[in-house]
Amino acid sequence: MTNEGLNNNQINQRFDYLDSIRGMACLSVVLYHFVGGFDASIQFLNKTQIQILSLFFNGPASVSFFFVLSGFVLSIKYFHGSLANKPVDYKRFVITRMYRLYPAFWVALSCYFLHFVWGNKFKVFNTLTELVNEASLIHNFTKLYNPGWTLNVELVISLFIPFIILLVRYDKRLFHILILLSLLLSAFFSSFLLHFLLGMLLAYHYPTLSSYSFRSNRLYPYRYLLVICIIIAYLAAPISDMIPLPEIYKWLRQFTGIDLFQVSGIGAFFILGIVINQQRLQRILNHRTLTFLGKISYSMYLVHWFWLFNLIIPRFKSFQKLFGTNDFITALLIGVIMMTCTIVSACVLYYFVELPWIKKGNQRLAKLKTY
Repeated sequence: MTNEGLNNNQINQRFDYLDSIRGMACLSVVLYHFVGGFDASIQFLNKTQIQILSLFFNGPASVSFFFVLSGFVLSIKYFHGSLANKPVDYKRFVITRMYRLYPAFWVALSCYFLHFVWGNKFKVFNTLTELVNEASLIHNFTKLYNPGWTLNVELVISLFIPFIILLVRYDKRLFHILILLSLLLSAFFSSFLLHFLLGMLLAYHYPTLSSYSFRSNRLYPYRYLLVICIIIAYLAAPISDMIPLPEIYKWLRQFTGIDLFQVSGIGAFFILGIVINQQRLQRILNHRTLTFLGKISYSMYLVHWFWLFNLIIPRFKSFQKLFGTNDFITALLIGVIMMTCTIVSACVLYYFVELPWIKKGNQRLAKLKTY
């Protein structure tokens, strides 16, 4: 598995191009919610136009990419980086996760909470238990921030990654068994476990994958056909909205639990593998604008829902009266307003909450007994 062209110091370096991919995926989610966020009374886009745009800005596919990417990023250093030959310290892993996910989420959730209290839109949580459940990210309870279910998946499954790493270190053949089981038994477990495992598989084979020359592969002449198949898999969900799925898929989903999220995850797996292999793509993705978007992507994901569905779209008619424009132009204008507010507030959340608490987490880790 060791590649002489890559040492641990190189692997320990931050993958800026992966930040860019994360930022682009987040932007795709934001635009997906924007395009599909208007009710039928607003003449913005018809169903066909929304379906076509969903091929370019697709929320479910982007979520699949998030999870595959998380599996890669969270495990790479345990396979080939600074921790490759050291025991997995579960306490350090959990502390890092807590400081990374919770502070920004709690601040954002507080804003949602205060907005609903101020607007008297519904009675604040009937019990303190409900508030704790949503803030904990453990019970998959979402009442204020609907996309919070993805953070629940991110947190809960990531807590199993250290144990999976130990299993794979013991016997690498267990990797493929776990992937097969996650696919076949998804009706009984989270269907998103497959995404994390696929990301970890890329991390495990990273040295070989990053230096592999596909030109020598017998499938190279069919590379464009393969890329088309990968894109179709990645965009399985929006394509299924346009083209009815055969009955055999419904049968498979009923008895195996295999769904389109998993198909998108497999597509994301191959796309990420291509990016890891292609330095030309990496140079494009390393553009400072894209990497910056990636850095604030978590904060963008947390705040965009607030601007879009709590403040802007509910006031569509007020904006239209202010601008004196038709539905379509008004929607475009408030889209610009939404994106501006989202990016500005995401920067505030990132620089004043995310970064300081990540630093606090690192300081706490420094106080723990090192290896």
